[in-house]
Amino acid sequence: MYVLNKLFNLGILTHIYVCIFPKSQLKGDLMQRSALSGMILGRFSQEVCKSIKKSFLIFAFIVVSIIAILYGISPTWFVRTFLNIPAVSVDFFHILRAITGLYIGLGLLWLFSAFNDKHRNTAVLTTVIFAGGLVTGRLISLLADGRPSLVL
Repeated sequence: MYVLNKLFNLGILTHIYVCIFPKSQLKGDLMQRSALSGMILGRFSQEVCKSIKKSFLIFAFIVVSIIAILYGISPTWFVRTFLNIPAVSVDFFHILRAITGLYIGLGLLWLFSAFNDKHRNTAVLTTVIFAGGLVTGRLISLLADGRPSLVL
């Protein structure tokens, strides 16, 4: 809590918060303590927020596309190289290729939204939901199945 308070005092988290939720009402005390409070609501800040979101969505597209390509181009190579499994059923390959399609679809949405002001905030929200879903699934698997190999 101390670290978060210090970051808010520096204005870093306040700036990020206002960038993500531009129409929100921050507590007066919090805005007054922020070193960046004068800049946060200005035009410069709005342009910085757009640029940050655009860069983030392009980065998310690139990362998810690389992962999707690794899954989908050669599932046999992927399974042998990264999961150290010598033989897998065709059903598993279908699952990997379905995940490939899902990742590419979301990545294309993020790339489109990076250049479209109307959908940019929704796309940023979907990246948070996407990552949160992956983290939740991994935590459930960690509790139910135990520790995975170092690659995972």
